[in-house]
Amino acid sequence: MTARLSSRLLPLSLTTYVVAGVAGALLVSSVTGCSSASDATSNGGSELSGKSDFSYVGQAVKTALAAQFPSEQGSSWDYSTDNTLDATGLLPIPMAQYWGQGNLPVAAECDPSKDDYCDPDFKLFTCGSQDDCTTGGTCTEMASTVAHHGDAPYSMCVGHSDYVLDEIYKEVTSAKSRVDVTSLTPPDGRYQAMLRNAVTYLSENSTPPTVRMIFGQYPFSFLDHGTASSNMKTFTRDVASGSALKLSVSLYRDGDESWNHSKIIAIDGNEAITGGMNMWTENYLQADPVHDLSIHIHGSAAGDAERFADRLWSFACADASLLGETQVSTYPNDSRDCLPVFGGTEAHADGTGIPVLAVGRLGKIGPETADAALVALIDSAKTTLHIAQQDIGPPKEAGIALAAWPEAYMESIVKAIARGVDVEFVVSSVGAVPGDLTGLAADEANYGNGWSPADVQQHILSVAQAHPELWTASDDVASSMCNHLHVTTLDATNDPTWPDGAKFALHTKLISVDSQAFYLGSQNMYVANLAEFGFIYDDAATAQNLENTYYAQMWGYSSPNASCSLAN
Repeated sequence: MTARLSSRLLPLSLTTYVVAGVAGALLVSSVTGCSSASDATSNGGSELSGKSDFSYVGQAVKTALAAQFPSEQGSSWDYSTDNTLDATGLLPIPMAQYWGQGNLPVAAECDPSKDDYCDPDFKLFTCGSQDDCTTGGTCTEMASTVAHHGDAPYSMCVGHSDYVLDEIYKEVTSAKSRVDVTSLTPPDGRYQAMLRNAVTYLSENSTPPTVRMIFGQYPFSFLDHGTASSNMKTFTRDVASGSALKLSVSLYRDGDESWNHSKIIAIDGNEAITGGMNMWTENYLQADPVHDLSIHIHGSAAGDAERFADRLWSFACADASLLGETQVSTYPNDSRDCLPVFGGTEAHADGTGIPVLAVGRLGKIGPETADAALVALIDSAKTTLHIAQQDIGPPKEAGIALAAWPEAYMESIVKAIARGVDVEFVVSSVGAVPGDLTGLAADEANYGNGWSPADVQQHILSVAQAHPELWTASDDVASSMCNHLHVTTLDATNDPTWPDGAKFALHTKLISVDSQAFYLGSQNMYVANLAEFGFIYDDAATAQNLENTYYAQMWGYSSPNASCSLAN
């Protein structure tokens, strides 16, 4: 149920869901209470200059946001120029080394009630050497198995992308003052075990950091993912009584159509992991995984992520929705008391690092700032647009679209093609489902909304034909579209499917402009009124590295499927 909601989220009524089968800074306050929107908003309309110059791409986005959302700077958008990425900054799933390989190493899950050497939380076999991994996986020492100070990590038979568990664990356990986690749903399986160990480890610090976790509460999600209270108890299961840990969990929904979909792990206002990854074991770590990408960044952009999370918490703590649902559970008393705001009143930070724009949208609870940012990003393109998305067309059932196509994005793409920009677009295949999911779960985990590459091209052509004022080129619309618009489905190997016949699923949300700047975050291009967050990295070296190590691989394997048969 949850996977389909992730891949097909859009503003629908509760009735439609049923019919469709859906089932860094120190804390600025020491007073326990709820933050407000005004608390989280700061430095509205401040100047846009910085020590590190933004390119024409970043300047275009900054100008658009300053003009349209001046009071939102320091809250749902901001910028900083002191950021860095290390050698492991890109966190792809599957790991980059597996491009072109169909037979990925998959760790067999074990049953602790039946199997010897089965870890009861990760449900993976422990091992002393590779010879012990007789049922699959690679014997690897995992830092995320450590829950208590002084314990040594142990090795388990892990799969193709379990490395990401350690990346998240190491970041979280490095926290000194605060941890923010936002996602569509609470983590499950191995992700849950990893995050619980990290929380337990932090609880044993002499001064434990404050931990906030906020998730979406879409209709009936409690059936699969529990309540705020049950999740708080899950993550503090091994915390010793008397620990000074402060931890709060929230799940929220405004009405029946809007909830959190952002994916943020932010630490102490100076480290963050953001991107498209949901923390779901079956979708990401097992057979036929969803392709996705996150980035680990150091710098003040992480503080911008915290301030965005403050806005989500402001709504949850106010419990202002009449038709929705908000839950808050705070350790140790399972109370609704909210923790202090994290981001405070700090604004953008200047430096000599990577210029980064933080852009978010708040769904029904606030402005759609990031929508304007992505339009400005596309409008700035001069030569190339490289786009990887789950889909751009809306979800559909029985051949009927359940929402409109994203007109603003499509108009910007039309204008880009008219300027001579080459547009490459990779989407999921229709019927793309991770391989371990079967039955109803497989039906609900369809990562393709139902549109072929030809459908996408035809809809973009129809926008150009319906709005001739957008078409500034002198040549024929259809032929120019075929020359400049290349749409294909994801292929990760030299074969059209995984070895078991499953189609390749794509969940990355990437828009790269001129190999100069790119957006990576949680926001799909198809219409959905959810809370989203991502970064625009405006640095040619960083963009080129992403193009070379990630996008070029994707396009290299996928482009042979691209074709065009448009006609006026």
